[in-house]
Amino acid sequence: MEEGEEASLQWLPVEVIHHIFSYLNPEEKAQASILSKNWLFAWRKNPKLQFVDWDFYKPNWYPRNCCIYKNNPKKFRNYVNGILRKHQEDHIEEFNLSMNLTSDDLASLNGWLRIAIKKGVKVLDLSLCADMLSSPYSLPENILLEAKSLTELRLAGCKFINVMMCKNIRVLKLFNVYIDDETFRRVVEGCPFMDDLRIEECVGLDTIRIINLSSLKKLFIQRLRNIEVDAPTLEKMELSILRYPRFLELHASQNLKDLSLKKISIMGKSFFVDLMHKLPNLEYLEVKDCYVHGERVVNFTSHSLKHLCLSSISPSTKIQIEIDAPRLVVFQFQCETILPNVSFMASRSSVSSSQMVSRIEINHQSPRIGAWWFQDLNKLLSSLIGSKISIYITFWRLLQSLEHILGGSSNHPSCVAVDVEKLKLKMPYSFITTWTEDRTNDLVDCLFLACRPKTLVMHRIINRGDDFISYLLKLLTTAERIRNRDSCKSPDHDDIIKLWQDDLKEVVVEVKMKNGRKWRRLGPHDWKTNLLDDSLNFDEWTKIRFGLEWEVYSDSSKAKNHADVCFQA
Repeated sequence: MEEGEEASLQWLPVEVIHHIFSYLNPEEKAQASILSKNWLFAWRKNPKLQFVDWDFYKPNWYPRNCCIYKNNPKKFRNYVNGILRKHQEDHIEEFNLSMNLTSDDLASLNGWLRIAIKKGVKVLDLSLCADMLSSPYSLPENILLEAKSLTELRLAGCKFINVMMCKNIRVLKLFNVYIDDETFRRVVEGCPFMDDLRIEECVGLDTIRIINLSSLKKLFIQRLRNIEVDAPTLEKMELSILRYPRFLELHASQNLKDLSLKKISIMGKSFFVDLMHKLPNLEYLEVKDCYVHGERVVNFTSHSLKHLCLSSISPSTKIQIEIDAPRLVVFQFQCETILPNVSFMASRSSVSSSQMVSRIEINHQSPRIGAWWFQDLNKLLSSLIGSKISIYITFWRLLQSLEHILGGSSNHPSCVAVDVEKLKLKMPYSFITTWTEDRTNDLVDCLFLACRPKTLVMHRIINRGDDFISYLLKLLTTAERIRNRDSCKSPDHDDIIKLWQDDLKEVVVEVKMKNGRKWRRLGPHDWKTNLLDDSLNFDEWTKIRFGLEWEVYSDSSKAKNHADVCFQA
């Protein structure tokens, strides 16, 4: 380090040094404190204290490279006591403690908490593991009632029974905490200014009723069956793992704009209709890993909704999704092999078609695939015409040949390919290197029947054994071979090839090397000749993408127009 840089470090503001200390372990903090008196002062007077016993674990190596970490609880206790002694006359703003408790630690822990509260702590964060104790650590009954300055409390791995709370707490986060219904009721009633509440993986709590919390803005609840929420000021809420709730009542809220529902049961078509009627200003809705019971129809009706994210809704059954959201700007959808029917019930006239973005992600799990699947894909994409569509498909299994996909010469899909911004393909490396040329042709043929991507991106890297990339290059760039290939046994198969190949005007190839920040465009000679015979010097991490320019036909005259080649980052 040069002399000027060292001098500038010595006189950093104390607040900046405190922020740097938050990323260092105790040994590194002690080493940094010798830089100057300013750093030593900041180390000793840091109002944000963080203690993690893992910093005192040491590896013990055994034969056959077996490593077992062992802690030193006595050394850790001495370290915490030493730091707190240096803060005898100082204010403590934050006290963060993460440790594995032993019976010898209980008295010390109670003492540390009383010192922190006496010094006016505002943020208290306890993450405790009591596996070595007969029961979880219980907070002293009145210790939090004495914490008049406490505004944020985060607890994990302890017992929270018959505890009186300070009314000034605004943020309460409980993870894996033992708490009963009565204690939770008193906590809610005793903290009228609470604006952020998070209940996660708690034991002993069966029913949550959040009533008359006039300041609550954020709410997260996980693994509870009986829930009632009446918080008119609520702005963001997430409910998770309510697979079979006995009671779920969400009262009307004018301010709720962000709602996430994960792993819940959807009871009938009217579930979201009734819910969104109570939330007239909802803008973001996420529904993930949910199951539809009864009628296989889900309806989303909202005149305020702007962002709708649906993921794995009844993945094993085919459902109907109806969307009536004229202000929708972003539509994200993730599913598995079975594609749903999606329909927009109202025009999106209030939002320009160029503003709406649709992102579709499909994880195809089955080796069985037929014409119906590509027809469903085309139907799904057709419902999104007018938006900027990106589609991501992962094929986890080897697929059947095109003759089997088409099911005969008269059963090939009849559909109009949908223009999409990006098509990204991902395949397990175990079979991408053993891909056959026929299978590559089959897959690309059927995909281009469903959609016409401006950009085709391969998620997997290319290397010497990547047969799929080589076949894909030949298929896209060697027109004469496509028209006359010997593997075409069905006349209809040739017609399908020409259906998309005659519309493909130009192909642009770009590659990105390992650790490269920018894509490099290859010249025609490189990708039409050298790239196919491995004469270019690519490493095994080289990535590739294709820019595809298609003929565009107007609905009225069927005249051909030109479209620019563009890549989506």
